[in-house]
Formats: sequence, structure tokens, C-alpha cells
Amino acid sequence: MTDAPAEPRPPSAALARAAGPAALALVALGFVVHLLVVRAHAVDLPYQDEWDLLAPGGLPDGLRLDWLLGLHNEHRIAPTRLQAWALLRLCAWDNVAWVTSTFLLFGALLAALLAWLTRRGLPPAAAGAFGLLLLSPIAFQNHAWGFQSQVHLALLALVLGAWGLFSYLPGRRGALARAGGALALIVGAYSFAAGVPYLVTAVACFALWRGARAKGLEPAAARRLRLGTAAVVVPCALALFAWTVGWERGDLGPGSPLAWRTWDVLLNLVSLGFGFQTRSAALGALCLALVLAPAVALVARDPRDARAWEVAAVALCLLTGLAAVALARAAWGPGYAKTSRYAGLALPLVPVAALAWWRLLAARPRARAAVVAGVWALAALGLADDWSLDGYRAIERHKREALARIAEHRDGRLRVPEVYHGWLDERLEAARALGVTFTRRP
Repeated sequence: MTDAPAEPRPPSAALARAAGPAALALVALGFVVHLLVVRAHAVDLPYQDEWDLLAPGGLPDGLRLDWLLGLHNEHRIAPTRLQAWALLRLCAWDNVAWVTSTFLLFGALLAALLAWLTRRGLPPAAAGAFGLLLLSPIAFQNHAWGFQSQVHLALLALVLGAWGLFSYLPGRRGALARAGGALALIVGAYSFAAGVPYLVTAVACFALWRGARAKGLEPAAARRLRLGTAAVVVPCALALFAWTVGWERGDLGPGSPLAWRTWDVLLNLVSLGFGFQTRSAALGALCLALVLAPAVALVARDPRDARAWEVAAVALCLLTGLAAVALARAAWGPGYAKTSRYAGLALPLVPVAALAWWRLLAARPRARAAVVAGVWALAALGLADDWSLDGYRAIERHKREALARIAEHRDGRLRVPEVYHGWLDERLEAARALGVTFTRRP
């Protein structure tokens, strides 16, 4: 007696299985192409705030803890300063290498985000489709400027932090995962100012989730749960307190959270995450609802569900980070909300919203597919005219023109506003003393 031949699987099932790896491979290919574009337009010359690293007390004085943890405007950017110091040692602070390493950090963020999305339920094909949107040059300032590694690092810390904090692993493994998540969030706060609201929001969501879980438990079990919660909250609170010591507002013009101007900036920041560079509070409100509604609904449906809180926490962290930007930049108006570097902070809203809708509508497969496709289509529409390389070309042109002026300069004051807001004389002398690569040209 022979076994009956297996029924052939329908072609649609095979295509569905292949779509996920194909989409993720396409993202990887797009990343490599974007990296080549970034390198092709990179020029070995510091740009804007990168010159400040050559100020007294910075790179010229070597690696010092007070410099690493010190303020840059309203930010603490310890990992970015450490990156600059390491590149000074490895390759004389070659700016092309800095831009390349920063884009590779963006690649790490992209990989971590896509891995998190798929592990939390979003199909790989859908995750890949959203990953392609994240490769848009709309955030060219964060890719053409090595200094902007701080943005990628803060977002990477958020993804890893949420992944660890809301772990369901038992016993010691769970405790280690939570400790790792808390550490990642603390590092994020010391990477970029947006990491501070990320830390506060994520830990608050974690505490609320653990509080919901403690209800109905035996007293001993509830006590252990609360001790585990305190083991996360207390170190994070201490790290946050240390972050605030010596902090100065600088030239920030903080808006009022009740003022319409602040909300107008926030709504325009949110719509920038969907690719829209037109100023429209109504469009921003639509985008905000697409992000906020499923996150809140997930938690309201089951306050004890770790995955619901995890997805909601990431969405809320991204929104509170943008809210902090809106408060700090309210005086500059909603037009400033469309600045390229803020797109990097807002773009992750789109795939996170898609994941929230996917989980919320799990019992209605057709509806969730339609809603997630709609979210992707809206963002694709917004980003449709944001694939130009003009931003990279402009920065390259400014750098090359500045190099020519620096080469012609002999004595006296020198200012090139296209690459730096201040005088370059002392910065150039410090660069020459350090043997920075661009000063070696004849």
C-alpha cells in the first residue's frame, strides 16, 4: 500500500510565503543603494554643529567624562561625541567615514525596527513595505550629516528599550531583559534630548502595565511584582535626575502646552512622519488619530496585555518626543516643523501605527488588511514627491565651496555660513593641530 500523493499547495500560498523574504531583501537592497548615494555626495569637511566638537574642551582636549556627558544646546550627546573621538583615533576624523558610520547606525535602527515589527505580529511583507518608506531621502539631513547619529541612536534605544521592558520571559531572564531595556532607554536619553520623553513615557507605561497585572494576584506575588517594577523605575528616575543636573534651556523658546501654536507645530510634525510637507493642522490631526486611536484602544481592551502596552508605549514615546520638539520650537512656527531632520523622529510613527491596527483588528482579517494598506497608501502618497537627491547635492555643493574658500584663506577672520554659523579660524587651527584629514590637503 502506497501513501497517497500530497495535495499540491495553491500558488497563492507559496507566493505569500515568498513575499515576506522578498520584501525584506528589497529593503536591504534599498538600504545599500541609499548608502552608496550618501557616500557619493559626502565630502570630507565638518558641517554645522560638527565644528563645535573642535572647540576648547572638546576633541582638542581628548576624551573626558565631563565633555562626553556635557550639554550641546539642550541635548546630551555622549555616544555621538564618543563616535567622533573614536573616528579621530581610527581615521583622523575623516568626515566621509563619519557620514558612513552614521548611516550604518541608521541601518541598525532599520533592522531592529523591522525585527520588532515582525516579532510583534506584522507580516514580513507588510513590514518590508513600510521599511521601504523609511528609506526616503526626506530625512536627508540625518543621513548627510555624521553628527546626526544622535537621532538614530535615540530611536534605536527606544526600540530595544521597549523590547526589553515588556518582556514576558520568566525569572532571571526576564529580570535581565528588563534591566537591559531600562539601560537602553537611559543611553537613549544621553544620546539626544528626545530620549528623555522616551524614557519617561516608556517607564510610565511599564509601571501602569505592571500595576494592572498586580491586581487580583496573591499578596506575595503582587509584592514581588511591585519590587520588580521598582527595580526598573528607581534606576531610571535616578538617571533622569542626573540628566537634569546642570541643564540649561539655552536659546529655547518653550511654548505653552495649551497654546494653539504649540499644537499646530506638533500636528505638522506628525504629518511630516507621513511625508506631508504642506502645512496643515487638519491633515496632522488625521495622522495623529491614525497613530493614537489604535494604541489607546489596544490598552483599553486588555490593560494586562504586555504586547498591547509595548506597542502603545512605542507609539506614545514617539508622540511625546515630537511634543517636546513642538514645545521647544513653538515660537518658530509650524513651518519649522517641516525641517528635514525632524522627519527622522516622525517617520517611525507610520509602521508603529500599522502594527497597532494589525493587532487591534486581529479578529477581522479583511478589515485589518484594508486599514494597514490604507495607512501605507497615505504615507506613500505623502512621500511621493520626497525622493529627490537635491538635499544631498546642496550639502555637497556647500562643502565643496567651503573647501575652496578655506584653501584660499591665509590670515584674519573667516566665516562660511553655509557650513558653520560661527567663525572658523579657531576651529581650523584646532583641526590642523589634531591632523584632521581635510587639513592635510596641499
